[in-house]
Amino acid sequence: MSKLRVAKKRAENPSAGREFPEGVWMFTIEESRLKQIERTDKMDWAFSPNAKGNVAYKGKDAETVSLQLGQAQPLEEGQDDAGAQKVFCELTIRDGDVTIENVDNSVDMDKQPVGYRILIDTGLFVNLALALGQAYEEGGDVIPSDDFREQLAGGAFNGFKVVAQVKHRTYTKKDKTQGMNVEVSQFSPAA
Repeated sequence: MSKLRVAKKRAENPSAGREFPEGVWMFTIEESRLKQIERTDKMDWAFSPNAKGNVAYKGKDAETVSLQLGQAQPLEEGQDDAGAQKVFCELTIRDGDVTIENVDNSVDMDKQPVGYRILIDTGLFVNLALALGQAYEEGGDVIPSDDFREQLAGGAFNGFKVVAQVKHRTYTKKDKTQGMNVEVSQFSPAA
């Protein structure tokens, strides 16, 4: 008989309780890929109102760039060891027919033709462009280079180093239980 014993909760979900630690990290962009999101029964949650009545995507479909950040090096004193864990960052770049370059952030969210996901991701998208030296300032605004979206989706920045602030965001699910997401809240240039 085996002497190996693992709690049932961990055996059913081996990564439970091992979320990527919060803090500031130097990462390598290991992979970036384009991901299509289509309205299906499995993805209906993304096109339906959440607990607050907001919708992630309003178009018939959406597109994201999925970044895999790895080779984490802590940049703050006393940070937990991340081991070989990766952080995944999804940036919505299209909601229906509206691409991220055409989002008007001056319009109230409830009057937008797009869902909240692309509105939130515009800031992080431009922040990443700035961190990678792919943006310029004009009249108090920061504008990503014209081909940044295509380059990012195509893997042109795979292997590049970037600094990222990782945070844990808790939320209440529709069934009133608590959930937690590991999210990148800000990018900075690698020194």
